[in-house]
Amino acid sequence: MKHKLTMEMLENAEPNSVLFQGEIEDSPNGFYINGTKKMLKYVVCRGGVPDWCIYAEDCYRDMSFEEVKRVGHKVLKETAKVVIEADKEVFGWYRE
Repeated sequence: MKHKLTMEMLENAEPNSVLFQGEIEDSPNGFYINGTKKMLKYVVCRGGVPDWCIYAEDCYRDMSFEEVKRVGHKVLKETAKVVIEADKEVFGWYRE
């Protein structure tokens, strides 16, 4: 399932807040981070300015989504397109 993200949503969200969260497989069909085929938790976060990024971490570590936000691996912009539906302007604000 893709989350729809708009510039208006970014501008109206609280700085450093979580916009979306979910789980996805660590595989070429999901977020390919380590290729374990295990589930990853991810959070889509707004930064201090209306930029944004995604952090992901293995579910087996039993982390909360807040912990994933703090210590997860940042996902590349191309990988973010697996779960985010947005226009070119919004992806231009992705923080890599």
